[in-house]
Amino acid sequence: MLIAGIIVLGIGALFCFMGIVFWLVGQSPCTGQTDGTVVGFCRSAQSFNKGAFDKMCTAPCRQDIGIRTWYPVLEYMVKGVLYRRAAPVAHDCATIQKLLGQPRIIYYDPGRPERASLSKYNVFRILSTVFIAVGAVLVLTGSILLLVR
Repeated sequence: MLIAGIIVLGIGALFCFMGIVFWLVGQSPCTGQTDGTVVGFCRSAQSFNKGAFDKMCTAPCRQDIGIRTWYPVLEYMVKGVLYRRAAPVAHDCATIQKLLGQPRIIYYDPGRPERASLSKYNVFRILSTVFIAVGAVLVLTGSILLLVR
């Protein structure tokens, strides 16, 4: 039981450590919020935001052309300036159709308002919660195993 307790405790501590790392990496700069709308979608957020060759679409998106995910194009105003930017996270056609034309809260980076998102959380924040929770359970289990010898 002693060896098992030490191993489980160590794995739990590792999970907690990884959860903290994910939490630190997942700090979103998009802490400001404003009202906005999803006005369209595009194939590449990076190309659209650089003004390159990607055009915004407003017609119903189609999966039959080989593109399964699209980036929503957000329109929002910060300090009197109107922004039209593609969000950094892609969505499937069904989700895009639900979002299109709907008023939403847009999260933006106060230092760089051209950076915006539909969510203030990212995948690293979600992973951090899962890793810390699993790590806490493993640390507790390992501690109990060490006490029960």
